[in-house]
Amino acid sequence: LLGLEAHRGRWVRIRFELTADDSLRLAPYLYLDTGQGFSQESAIRLPPPEPGTGACEFVFRVPEALVGARFDPLDVPARFRLGGAEA
Repeated sequence: LLGLEAHRGRWVRIRFELTADDSLRLAPYLYLDTGQGFSQESAIRLPPPEPGTGACEFVFRVPEALVGARFDPLDVPARFRLGGAEA
């Protein structure tokens, strides 16, 4: 997520729509790098998207030491659609 570093120490709300093949279990994660690289320990499990619309919204505090962020929409290789993203 480019530009998230500009919000260090602040609370942010992120919204998006995420859909994939109906047979997939959507498991979005936000990985935060605070200087130690990306790891499962620093990952935030995001709420599952709403059935039908795929809408997802969450609020979190951006760490002061954030150097990078990565969004993983699924935990398996698959096609997906991401839309309506805003922060």
